[in-house]
Amino acid sequence: MKRYTKLAAILLIFLGCTEPQIEEPDFVKKPEPVPAKPNYFEPSSDGEYDALKGGLVGKPFVEYYSATWCGYCRQQSPIIKELSNKHKTVSFLKIDVDQCPKTTKVKGVASLPTTIVNGKKFIGLTNSSVLEQEILK
Repeated sequence: MKRYTKLAAILLIFLGCTEPQIEEPDFVKKPEPVPAKPNYFEPSSDGEYDALKGGLVGKPFVEYYSATWCGYCRQQSPIIKELSNKHKTVSFLKIDVDQCPKTTKVKGVASLPTTIVNGKKFIGLTNSSVLEQEILK
């Protein structure tokens, strides 16, 4: 019976019905994926914001001020996330105004959502193409 099972398996493989399971030898090393540098940050305090901002001196970045209770912010967040995935050389800071009140006051953010790109403020729900044009400047 075992002989017929083996013969049937060989015929199935030969006819292309199933693919044989081939294991790679242990000495073949697959390259480890290089972890991508994160470019999207959500500081949870004013101190954490200051630390992140200090590391971004001289580099392009976008500051996005929002709140969990803000409906327009919930619509703007996926747009910011999409832009961060598209522009890996630009850092994105999503600042919750309730967690970083000092930073919010210093930046003069009075309305939500507010996005600051290259020093230019965009207040309210902003289209991704408008933000992208400013990022590319």
